Amino acid sequence: MSEANKLAAEINEQLATLHDGAVSEDPFVWSDTEKDRRSRRETFAEVTKKLTSFVYISRAGTAVKILLGGTVAPLVLLAVLYLAEMPTDENMRVWVWGCLVAIGVISIIIAAVITHNPSIDSALCLAAYTVPRDWSFSSANTDYAWATYQNRFAYFNQGDEDQEIQCRMWGYMDRERKRPFQLFQFYFETVYYTTEVIRDAKGNMIGTRQVKHEDPHYRYGMFAAMPESKVHFRIAENSGTDFDTTIALEYGALNKAMNIGCNAKDELAVRQFLSPAVQEVIMKLSEDCAGLHMDFYPGLVLVVTENNFLDAVKEITLDKNARRFAETIKPAGDLIERFGGALVEGLDKIRKYNDNY
Repeated sequence: MSEANKLAAEINEQLATLHDGAVSEDPFVWSDTEKDRRSRRETFAEVTKKLTSFVYISRAGTAVKILLGGTVAPLVLLAVLYLAEMPTDENMRVWVWGCLVAIGVISIIIAAVITHNPSIDSALCLAAYTVPRDWSFSSANTDYAWATYQNRFAYFNQGDEDQEIQCRMWGYMDRERKRPFQLFQFYFETVYYTTEVIRDAKGNMIGTRQVKHEDPHYRYGMFAAMPESKVHFRIAENSGTDFDTTIALEYGALNKAMNIGCNAKDELAVRQFLSPAVQEVIMKLSEDCAGLHMDFYPGLVLVVTENNFLDAVKEITLDKNARRFAETIKPAGDLIERFGGALVEGLDKIRKYNDNY
């Protein structure tokens, strides 16, 4: 194993220790002690030091020499022997020719391995964004996280197969760490079947069969603390609300864009909460966030969209640009910041307009 491969394996092992595996029905609960935060900062500092100290050595010249000496030369010799039908003994000829071919193939594999630059896990992007802020992240326990959340939050029982919370990030909206939030990526699959005609070699129909199709879906969202929310109600784009009462508000454009539902006993409270000013905020969110879904619960709100705030999160290759990794991963942090910031801004306005609610 090359030094670059060893370094990549070492850094990836360190990044794996930064994932917070805590899962709770309360989305704001995680293993976030001062000791944990200090440990994450120290580990991330070590990773940063190793990457900024990495010296890239081009192996292109070595690979060319291997290909010339280990592949081209044996194949040229093989061509000469083939034309000369040598060795004269047939068994010996097969053995020699086979060895030359094997040498050529092995040389190609070795050259490919040597020129391959190992990668650092995409968790580096998440760590670079969360650790300096004393926040946490996790791509662990994805199935268990989904199972736990769907027990409390009906939204997460969406698909037919393979549902999971693939990524979570926890943080605070304030320096006093009293207003927690969690960003997440939710994945699910829906399944449908079509009928396919079976034909024989002559094109005649001989039967039919059911073909299974799996459609993947990715959703991105946030849990945020909202003490002003007192009852459970839902605002959903292009879907039903699963409540017994549907509410029509004064804002006609919002009624067309979103469905608003609640339990009949809570309708007055919901209307009081959704003042004209709040309706304006939600309309702006619906324009900025594709597939907007909002579930208000007592004390918190769940916001889900199709806007991919993890689109710039990617692996980092240990190549000549590895030492400048901070520049490479910056777009990932910027996109997360814009997504979270836009939602926080909207939710802060909703809270402000419900100070006396």
